[in-house]
Amino acid sequence: MAVISLQKCAQYDNKILKEKILAGLRQIDFNPADFKNKRVCLKPNLLVPVNPERAVTTHPELFRAVAQIVHDYTRNIVLIESPNFFPLQSTIKKTGLAEIVNDLEIEVADINITRTLHFPLAHRYKNIDISKQWLMRI
Repeated sequence: MAVISLQKCAQYDNKILKEKILAGLRQIDFNPADFKNKRVCLKPNLLVPVNPERAVTTHPELFRAVAQIVHDYTRNIVLIESPNFFPLQSTIKKTGLAEIVNDLEIEVADINITRTLHFPLAHRYKNIDISKQWLMRI
């Protein structure tokens, strides 16, 4: 059975967001200390390059709070995303994540370098291409 946590949060205040995220992690019995010295990939929802006010993509303050929590345990963080038809760097900038990526020195995966994963028993998607960064280890 899947365990989920829902946290009510009425504003994008960094302190409140981090408290809610940490409370949610506790509820699903995940200790962020498990990130210690690991390579952690963050995949925000950056569908299109739009301003955060449009509420189409992951809000930059939510991304900041998650990234800061991870950053407390490891500096080996990589943003992995593949916007639909738009260049990743301009999407990161337009959605408000560029400053966070720079401040926390988050690596941005090159989405053009991929590896094909094979799932011969799958009904629909027997092969998928995924960023090679996702598969890298420290």
